[in-house]
Formats: sequence, structure tokens, C-alpha cells
Amino acid sequence: MTRKWTEILIHHSATEGRSMRTWQAIRRDHVERRGWRDIGYHYGIGLADEGVPTILPGRRESMIGSHCPGKNSTALGVCFLGDFTHRAPEDDVLLFGAGLLAGLCERHGISHRRIHPHRQFRATECPGLAFPFDRLLELVVEELEDY
Repeated sequence: MTRKWTEILIHHSATEGRSMRTWQAIRRDHVERRGWRDIGYHYGIGLADEGVPTILPGRRESMIGSHCPGKNSTALGVCFLGDFTHRAPEDDVLLFGAGLLAGLCERHGISHRRIHPHRQFRATECPGLAFPFDRLLELVVEELEDY
């Protein structure tokens, strides 16, 4: 089954951990405590053991998300692991994330203008007040120019 995604929402995990272990803990919380079918996000961006940015697999793209009520059936959910309330993610993490987002935009025909922070639709600070969302969009545009 192929879904028609029209936008992408950006989240942060609001956790100190940024590894696959943290991602699995979030998945367990979503499945075991909340009773969801899987982790609520479609993709995560975390750090491998060497501190290198990596994609963390979430829900299949054929599944409706569970990351923002009212947007779950139209928006892919991408979560940057970490707490970006007081500090921004590293430049290499932003660049890596921009590559993933550009690929999703290209594959699904989503304009970069349809990438939004979670806080645009919910009463939350997510993806964190220190998250450089405008810079992320600039990097996505640069990546899309290379396609």
C-alpha cells in the first residue's frame, strides 16, 4: 500500500540519549506503554556508536504516523534524537538530516515549504527552541538543487 504524503513534520526526542538504544527505548514506550502498533515516527536521526549521524528506521511509510494528531495521515514524522531545548544539534547532524528530508521530498513530491516544526500544529516547543529550523530548510533546499 502506498500512501500520499503531503508534508513532513520535524520533532526532537527531548532525550539525552541519541543512539539506537534510545530509539529502541522510545519504540518500547510507544508500543508497550501507549499501546501503539509501532514507534510513532517514520524516521529518526541519531548517532551511531562512533558519533556519526545515522538514520533510525521507524514506522513503514505505508503506515499512518502517530506523532501529531490531525497530521498523522498526511505528514511523515522525522525525529531528531536529542534535547534541543537549550542547544542546537551539530552541523553534521543537520546536514545529514537535510539529506534525508531532501530524499523524502523528492520521492514523494513534497515541496520543502511543506516541512514544518511540530510546534506549528501543537502546543509544544518541539523540536526545541534551540533547533535551527530555518537553517535546516536552507540545507534541504541546497540538497534538492543537487537532485
